[in-house]
Amino acid sequence: MCNCIETVTRLLQEKYEDDKLMLQGVSYSIDSELQLQHFMNGCYHYRKHTKSGDFCKNKTKADIIFSYCPFCGKKYEYEKIKGGIK
Repeated sequence: MCNCIETVTRLLQEKYEDDKLMLQGVSYSIDSELQLQHFMNGCYHYRKHTKSGDFCKNKTKADIIFSYCPFCGKKYEYEKIKGGIK
């Protein structure tokens, strides 16, 4: 697994001189070898349709998990994470 998240976080912390800076959309899990694994996730909002075909007033939030690192393009190894990610 790549270390892009740590690298980008460190570079941003150095650039803005803020050691508390954190990236949003980073999730962590423990793999089958008890190693901490990280990956990027995101979310999107959409409006559902009513029975009449119009849009609902409220938006629904859904989460997505990236299959590849958005920084280097390396595929995430979800098979190592206990139970897998669905």
